[in-house]
Amino acid sequence: MGNGSEQKSEGKRIFACLSPLLFPALGFIIGVVLSMFLPGGGWWGLAAKLLMVCYGLLGWAIGVCFIQQKKLYCGATQTINDDEWPIYARRYGYGVAIVLSGFLLSTIGILGAAIETSMGKSPVFGFMVYFFSMPITFSILVGEIGWGDPWKFLKCSPK
Repeated sequence: MGNGSEQKSEGKRIFACLSPLLFPALGFIIGVVLSMFLPGGGWWGLAAKLLMVCYGLLGWAIGVCFIQQKKLYCGATQTINDDEWPIYARRYGYGVAIVLSGFLLSTIGILGAAIETSMGKSPVFGFMVYFFSMPITFSILVGEIGWGDPWKFLKCSPK
């Protein structure tokens, strides 16, 4: 019976070690699938590739936070101890929900622009949604990873 539990713990250890690679791969797959639904052209390809990078970075953050239990700040170099985990789990849970919502909004915007283009209409509204939500959401994620402050780039003070 001990052998089965050892295999499970070995499987969990392998998953924990590979999660920062598996989740970005999932983000890459999302970007590839998205690019299949977009028209050809430079701007469309750029939009799909930016979303691919964003979903990949979000996947890395999820793998590092929730599987390896590390702080995002400073590139996930610090482990979260058991006493701090409930605080960080709530904080990162809200963060993932906000960032995922922003990236989904960007995805919907670019797909809406693609649909409008295929119908011969102007894709301005979809592009506005995409180009409004993408930089804000990306800056929230990068602010948390680089500075430990998701609102770093959105603050107006020079401090």
